[in-house]
Amino acid sequence: MKTLKVMSIIGLVWFALLFIVMVSEECTVDEALGMGLCAILYAIPYSIVGLVQSSKKEDK
Repeated sequence: MKTLKVMSIIGLVWFALLFIVMVSEECTVDEALGMGLCAILYAIPYSIVGLVQSSKKEDK
């Protein structure tokens, strides 16, 4: 569960930072698209780790 806690803290900071930059007025559509892609590329491993951790907890 320690891995999941660390990844969730990193995710909160990462997603908040990306959101702040995306809603700034100087951000173009292409930059927002790239930041959204970065967010998705972090969210996929995070969801896999969460799934693995939850399945390990059920097995016990």
